Amino acid sequence: MIRAAASPALVAFVETLQIPVAQTFMAKGVIPFSHPLSLGTVGLQANDYVACGFARADLVICIGFDMVESTTLTCGTPTRTSS
Repeated sequence: MIRAAASPALVAFVETLQIPVAQTFMAKGVIPFSHPLSLGTVGLQANDYVACGFARADLVICIGFDMVESTTLTCGTPTRTSS
């Protein structure tokens, strides 16, 4: 559920800053999947391609993040690098 009709404001925000957006299951549709900055829906699988990008990101902005959807146990955990 997208409260307060926030979708247009969020789309304007990401378009202004050119920020790619990954949506949780509860936020599906907040940005149209056809939008060029939409990465689709992030899941809970260990090899989710969007989640892999989170490990490499310098900054992740969570708006309306629901702690039930994803664990934060690995936040800040160094990622493995190949030798």
